[in-house]
Amino acid sequence: MNRRKFSGCSSQFKGVCWSRAKKKWTASVSFNRKTYRFGDFDTEEAAARAYDDGIVNLYGEFARFNFPERQDRTRAVLQERIIMLEGTVDALTNRD
Repeated sequence: MNRRKFSGCSSQFKGVCWSRAKKKWTASVSFNRKTYRFGDFDTEEAAARAYDDGIVNLYGEFARFNFPERQDRTRAVLQERIIMLEGTVDALTNRD
């Protein structure tokens, strides 16, 4: 599920946790019973941005971002992809 951030986490951002062993911020998400790790980062914000980059491929337009400005930009990119795919489908179905 694409839920909001749980309270009581070590980070102020969704999908970001502090790793004591590595002494770095880790970005990850669980999706369809699988865990996707986006890497380890020196800053909490860098981990949050990596999380935002990763979830768009999993949740698409339903992604809940750490940085709200990403929402509008993601919708625009997804709309461009739809238009491109529609053109490809049209080209393939109109072959003679």
